Amino acid sequence: MNRKTRRASGKAMLTLTLRTLMTILLLSASAWAANHQICYQLPPPAGTQKLQARFLCRMDGATGGPCDITSVNPDPFTSGFASHQGNVFYGGGQNGADFNLSAPGTYVGTITFNDGTVRSCTVAVSQGAFIDRNLQLTGYTTDASGLVMTGVWQGISAPADQAMAQVFVPPDFVAVGGGAEGTEFPNGTLVSGSYNPSNPRSWLGSVHSNTAFGAPPQISPVTVFGIGLKIQGILIATLTQTVKFPSVGSYVASGNSYEANPTAKLTGPSIGNYLGTGGADPTVYPQTVAVISGGAQAQQASSPKGQYVTATQPVFAQQCYFTGPCEQVVQGWVAASKEHINPSPWWVTGQVTTLPKTLTINGSTFHVETWVSNATSAQLAHPSASATLPGDFALTGVGAFVNWQTSPSAAGNMLWRLKPRPDINGTEAASKDQWFSSPAMITAYAIGMKLVPGPLPAPAITVVPVFFPPILCLKPNCAP
Repeated sequence: MNRKTRRASGKAMLTLTLRTLMTILLLSASAWAANHQICYQLPPPAGTQKLQARFLCRMDGATGGPCDITSVNPDPFTSGFASHQGNVFYGGGQNGADFNLSAPGTYVGTITFNDGTVRSCTVAVSQGAFIDRNLQLTGYTTDASGLVMTGVWQGISAPADQAMAQVFVPPDFVAVGGGAEGTEFPNGTLVSGSYNPSNPRSWLGSVHSNTAFGAPPQISPVTVFGIGLKIQGILIATLTQTVKFPSVGSYVASGNSYEANPTAKLTGPSIGNYLGTGGADPTVYPQTVAVISGGAQAQQASSPKGQYVTATQPVFAQQCYFTGPCEQVVQGWVAASKEHINPSPWWVTGQVTTLPKTLTINGSTFHVETWVSNATSAQLAHPSASATLPGDFALTGVGAFVNWQTSPSAAGNMLWRLKPRPDINGTEAASKDQWFSSPAMITAYAIGMKLVPGPLPAPAITVVPVFFPPILCLKPNCAP
């Protein structure tokens, strides 16, 4: 190949690469008119042992009834039947119904969407399963494959100075993420924790009043949100063993158990140590795990002392593949907290939720791809921000970062709301200064996942310009 040919070939490769990168960016930024479904066991009616399950479906941007629960039938190993209970959810872009189930076992709902898409939603019901009657489903999301389903359930505690509550998601879900909400006024109650308390079905949230020494605390409840994950085709017993919750305390890195403004950083190697990979970083290519959520726990103390969350946020980077798509890989998590008014040096704990990067479902291989959306507010005394995921990702986690350290005042600005928003496939976060003016910016994060057929592809090839050395000519009048 002569020099002219090689130059032409190099230009062609560069042009192809640029076109490919443009296609990747366009695909990553494109919207997805998503279909969503969910099914879960309900608590039995008061005074009965009846088994019941709810099947719901919806379509983004639709009105009326964009889908139908075509049928609900037992699987081949269940000797029971399903009958329509009579409770119907119709209109507003959603459809669904409740069903009575004659025996414990597994029931499969068939769902038909108006665009012709047909999906299954399987619910395993058991007699005597613990289901909190006070929980409310605030919404649900499904990924583009139709296999990943997440629901957001909400619970509220009794009013307290240090309010704390757990949300237990339905029996065939794993609580992979969540949030907590205190109060903005009159004084405010601030988030002190949002994390999984070593129970695969539970997400815990806590808030704490903040007052000057001698002043009465504000007595208010905490609203806790739990994001439950179900993957169609994976038994709940298997999923429970598959999802892990690595965590680390700020004292591990700093060597100091008591700090005014502690920070805990959960990095790839520390995740690897927890998962038993010998400290290798499982979050860089080739990845072995997918981080899909995270949490933070600030240490409370008896009023008026205490620590308050200022950050529970993902660390992420974009990874593009030879096949075209890009994802945003969560490589770790940062949790931070601070004391306020009353000296309360302590520590903070950060946590991540992980899945294997590659999963086998009904004999087929899938890999997990993740995405992180974020938005930052203006610098305000009470800032707030919302972030929305692309429609082909199911919501699995939320986060926030309050940038109080760049405030004109060093008094501090702290989180009071960290709320999953399935209605926007994202999150809403808000913070506030307390007693002293301290305007700050807040960044909200939404983390989502989707399943893609096949193993993890190879990374994209970056074309580097090649400079060829001059060709030695041994003949007269050589042309280049």
